[in-house]
Amino acid sequence: MNRLLKRQEVRFVLGTAIAVLLGMGLYNAQPLLVSYFSTVAKILQDENSFFIATLILTFMAAFLLNYVNKGIGESKNKNVNSYEELKSELDSLKQEFNQLVTNDSKDLNGVLLTSKERQELIDNAKKKIVGNTLLAADLSLKNDINSFRNQIEISKHYNDIVYRLENEINRLNRRGGVNLVLGAFIAFCGILYLGYSVTNAINTNDKLEYILHMAPKLSFVIVVELFAYFFLKLYKNGFDEVKYFQNELTNIDSKVLAIKFLKGIRNEDLMGEVIKNLMATERNFVLEKGQTTVSLEKEKISMDGDKNIVEALKEILKFKK
Repeated sequence: MNRLLKRQEVRFVLGTAIAVLLGMGLYNAQPLLVSYFSTVAKILQDENSFFIATLILTFMAAFLLNYVNKGIGESKNKNVNSYEELKSELDSLKQEFNQLVTNDSKDLNGVLLTSKERQELIDNAKKKIVGNTLLAADLSLKNDINSFRNQIEISKHYNDIVYRLENEINRLNRRGGVNLVLGAFIAFCGILYLGYSVTNAINTNDKLEYILHMAPKLSFVIVVELFAYFFLKLYKNGFDEVKYFQNELTNIDSKVLAIKFLKGIRNEDLMGEVIKNLMATERNFVLEKGQTTVSLEKEKISMDGDKNIVEALKEILKFKK
C-alpha cells in the first residue's frame, strides 16, 4: 500500500506539473489560438464551408469507427461447421460398418457347403481364432466410435464456451469504439463552441462585464468536456474488461490443452486433478475480510486520483479568491 501511495503522489505531482506547463504554453500561444479560432468562426459563418467541414468530419468519424471495429463480429460458424462435419463423418462410419456386417452375413448364407467342407471350415476357424479376432475388432471399433463421440461432445462444449467469450469481447470492442467516437466528437464540439465564443466576444473595457459575459459560456464548455471525458473514460475502462475476458480465454485454452496432452499420456491422477480444477471453476467470487483483487486496487487508485484532482481545483479556486 505504501508503494501505491507513493506512485499516486508521483502521478499527482507529474499531472500538476504537466498542467502548469500546458497552461503556460497555451498562454504564450495566445496569438495562434486567436487566429485559429477566428478561422473556425469564419468557417461556421460560411454555409458552404460549414457543410464541407461537416461532411469531412462525418467521413472521418465513419472511417475511425470502421477502423476501430475492424475484424470485430466476423462469422463464428467455423466451430459449428466443424462439429457438423465430425458428426456427419461419424454417421458415415457407422453406416459403412453396418453395411459390411450385412454383406458378410449375406455372403455366408449364400454359400453351399458339404458336411466335410463345413467341418474343415469350422476347424480352420477354430485354429485361427477367427471368431475371437472378429469379436475383438468389433469391440475395438465400437470403443473407437464411442471415444470419438465423446470427443465431439467435449469439443462442442469447448467451442460454445470460446464462442461466448469471443462474442463478449467483440461486444466490448464495439461499445468501446462507440464511446471513443462519441467522446471525441463531443470534445471537438466543445472546442468549436469555445473558439466561437472567444472570437465573438463583446467589445468592452470593463473586466467584470467581460467575465460575466464569458462565465456562462465557459461553464457550458466545461460541462460539455466533462461529458466527453465520461465517454472517454468508459472507453479506457473497456480495456480492462477486454483483458479480463482475454485472460479467461487463455485459461480455458490452457486447461483444454492440458487435457489433450494427458489423454495421450494416459495419466489418470493428473487427468483427475485437471478435471477437478475445471469443476471447481467459480466466477462469482466472494471476497473474505482483508482480501482484494487487482481490479479493486485499480479502482481505488482511480478514485483517489479523482479526489486529488477535485481537491486541487478547490485549492486553485480558493487561491484566486
